[in-house]
Amino acid sequence: METRGANRAMREEQENSLRTSVSPNVEGQDGRRRQVDAGTIIVDTDHVLVERYMGVGFEWDPSDDYEYTEEQWAMIVERVAFTRVPLIRLMLRANAYTTGWDADGDPIYDWNTPMMKRAYRILDYCERHDIKVIIGEWSRSPEIGLTASDDAAWAELIGDFLVHMLDVRGYTILMYYNFINEPNGSWATEDGNRFALWRRGMLHVRRMMEERGLTERIGLIGPDSSNEDDWVDLTVYALDDVVAAYDVHRYVNDLDIVSGGMERMVRAKRDFIDRYDSFGAAKPYLMTEAGIVEGKDEAHDQQSRVKTFEYGLLMADFAIQTIRGGQAGVVAWMLDDSMHRAPGYPAGSGQLKTWGFWNTVGDATDRQLRPWYDPMALMSRYFPRGSRIVYASECGIPGVRAAAATLPGTDGREHLSLVAVNHRDEEQTVRLVVPDAAERTALRAYQYREDARAADDAGFPAPAFRIEAADLAAGLEVRLPGRSALLLTTMESGADGLRLRESRNIARLRPVAVSSCQYTSELGGECAVDGRRETAWVSKRRGSQWLTVDLQAAYLVERIKLLWGEGYARTFDLDASIDGERWTTIVWQTHGAGEPEQVWPERLVARYIRVNMTEAGTTLGYAIRELAVYGELAGSEDEGARAVAAARPDAERIVGSKTTAPLPSKGRQGANETNSVRPNEESVVSSKTTAPLPSKGRQGANETNSVRPNEESVVSSKTTAPLPSEGRQGSDEIGGVGDAWSQEEASQ
Repeated sequence: METRGANRAMREEQENSLRTSVSPNVEGQDGRRRQVDAGTIIVDTDHVLVERYMGVGFEWDPSDDYEYTEEQWAMIVERVAFTRVPLIRLMLRANAYTTGWDADGDPIYDWNTPMMKRAYRILDYCERHDIKVIIGEWSRSPEIGLTASDDAAWAELIGDFLVHMLDVRGYTILMYYNFINEPNGSWATEDGNRFALWRRGMLHVRRMMEERGLTERIGLIGPDSSNEDDWVDLTVYALDDVVAAYDVHRYVNDLDIVSGGMERMVRAKRDFIDRYDSFGAAKPYLMTEAGIVEGKDEAHDQQSRVKTFEYGLLMADFAIQTIRGGQAGVVAWMLDDSMHRAPGYPAGSGQLKTWGFWNTVGDATDRQLRPWYDPMALMSRYFPRGSRIVYASECGIPGVRAAAATLPGTDGREHLSLVAVNHRDEEQTVRLVVPDAAERTALRAYQYREDARAADDAGFPAPAFRIEAADLAAGLEVRLPGRSALLLTTMESGADGLRLRESRNIARLRPVAVSSCQYTSELGGECAVDGRRETAWVSKRRGSQWLTVDLQAAYLVERIKLLWGEGYARTFDLDASIDGERWTTIVWQTHGAGEPEQVWPERLVARYIRVNMTEAGTTLGYAIRELAVYGELAGSEDEGARAVAAARPDAERIVGSKTTAPLPSKGRQGANETNSVRPNEESVVSSKTTAPLPSKGRQGANETNSVRPNEESVVSSKTTAPLPSEGRQGSDEIGGVGDAWSQEEASQ
């Protein structure tokens, strides 16, 4: 157990991280730096991070030493049942089912060893409850003569094992086979080029699966590396045609979580897979072991902090950041201490790896649920398999983070779940906004707090309160007590879900003009409006570049969303025009950091929306994954032009989690004023040369525009009919603590 002094030092380091975290901000024409609109979390149900989430699960292995009694097994499955876990990982060794070799060199199998019977007990339960399983082997088994990771004979054993599991036992829940746990470690593979060894072994397994017709029945997952994510890159380059899914393990320090570093690490590899594996966007990327290494007893692989409240708060945020980073699932290490003997101790010593939610074979105290069970069980339950992970914006408060998911309900509605953490000591108030919510809804609220735990009669987490008739479109104000987590869900709230407006992205598949393109039509402007996560428009160079979408009619624009790719702009404008000649700057951003940008213009009618980039934030060209525009058809273009002229920006606009202040009308040439030029004549805005789109009456999609003489311009020519008008439903009233929350406990 850590000393109080060590814990105090750890907390001070975390608080320093929270104090020194840089909040996004913007600078207006008057030179004033405006702080972010702290406390607003925007859930964009049209921005999907993971189309089909696989869930929050845990490692559930057969015990090294113990045969559970019926009473013990009943306790285990009752606790598992509450989580509704959608996914587990189960590992063993070839020596669990192979006893040796006969005189002809053929393997001798025993499919009913104690270890295999323990595994069957778990897998039978999973089969009955449709819990998907990642199954595999820890490493080679020298006890039966398997001493090389790339031994082809091992692949043959694995083939017989999979045939037994799939055909003899009849399991349908085996999703992926995991060949070697953490092959980058000395505890798993031989010294030398470990990746080359593992790759050769994987190729043997793949060949065996093809010969036995198994490739369509179970996929291979890898690299399963621990804290060495470069193995993902190597796997993409060397085995992209072999793996059906990618995975890694992460054991991190507290600061990696509190600072948000986990999310950045996850997102970087998700993007790498999308970019360099030809079919990567269709392949799940998972965190198949998740834990915190700070405070671990390295000699005996024991983490006493699992018994603390703090571990649960950190692990909740760990899971949130894997979700936000685009991973399709996370597997917590691990379910139960009794699964594994601590290294350095003999069998029967009672010394176990202390990492679980409880210890089935321990004393009365050890058998109790540990605090971190609550947030992980609730996320497993309310972020189920099949959920769509949608974007929840940064709220501008360091140490506060959220993740959100939707799941089909009934009668065309969607269930919504949102989880948020607050690492700060002080209570924080956040405003939750779901712009596409079309009706009020009820929510159940679960809190994870050290000083107040709501539990049912069986000891499982219970709702702390209900929220009735929440108007999420207008905004719901919620309180996050200091050092706490909050989960809100429409599931089991008495509501059938939440009716969402259908996507009104009027820029989807519209014609696009760009100043340049790095990869000709492969990554042309159309890639910024095709709605696909894995594609992006990429400019040929940095400096002054632009991308313009033609909405093909005048629209009353309610919201604009900009998603950057690998290269983003530090300084850029968002501009609007009715005729492609006279432009009004909606937003001028001077401190872009590559995060999603969202803008709510006021009284804006436009046909053309332009992203005008002037300073890169990276050494790469600019990359835009998506430019989305939401709104409804306006009147005539003449009416639209009058609306634009009258719509001088005079109020602050929310950009993502940031409040971007529009520029004043003086001091910056043309920035907020309408510029008039003759058709096809260049328009100079802020000393930057930009090209107008063709004058009214010409189809801009088929014309080539030049930023300046001899500079390349690429124009996309996809054309679709304007979307129909659609009314916006909602209320200006903000659901609040006083009038929206009932503190009465809800039944489960």
